[in-house]
Amino acid sequence: MSRRIADLLCDRHLDYMLDTELWPREWAGNVVCADCDSGHLDLLPQLNPDLQLAFHEAGHALCHQLTGSTVELVMLDFGGRGLGGVKFATKDGTYDLAALMAGAAAVALWAQSYAPLAAEDVVDVIFGARHDFVDAWRCGVTEDDLGRALTVADGLVADSWAGVERIAETLLSRRSLTGQDVLLLGGLR
Repeated sequence: MSRRIADLLCDRHLDYMLDTELWPREWAGNVVCADCDSGHLDLLPQLNPDLQLAFHEAGHALCHQLTGSTVELVMLDFGGRGLGGVKFATKDGTYDLAALMAGAAAVALWAQSYAPLAAEDVVDVIFGARHDFVDAWRCGVTEDDLGRALTVADGLVADSWAGVERIAETLLSRRSLTGQDVLLLGGLR
């Protein structure tokens, strides 16, 4: 039987994550409370983890383009650590928080295409985007602002779903995409 993140959380943190759909601010230093367990975890074990990461990065990439940033590169497994990333530039050095939350929004929508998300699935989606939440908390973003950004990201991802799917599928096979690829696959050019 696989261990899920929801199984490892104390009631207080599980309730918080389910109520807010956010990674706890107090964990910005990647330290969890003493009441939460730790160990090997399986995120959305019923689904392909490589495709999960591809959808996460595709959501970021397309939403960066939609909110005014210029995507330069999208990649999977950089540095051999099983991670992904989006290299982008902005006009004024800042970017829309919705683009930061779009990775979680894309994974949630993708996972829902297989079955409705159970509570432990929602926690898995949040955990998968924990680095995005930590970045936001470290920059002083409020819970209300982050919640609003997640709502905007949900809408952007849903409205551009066909493009997110094309980007994710191509990213999975090629492992990296240029900004021009994102524009073409996302239907923006």
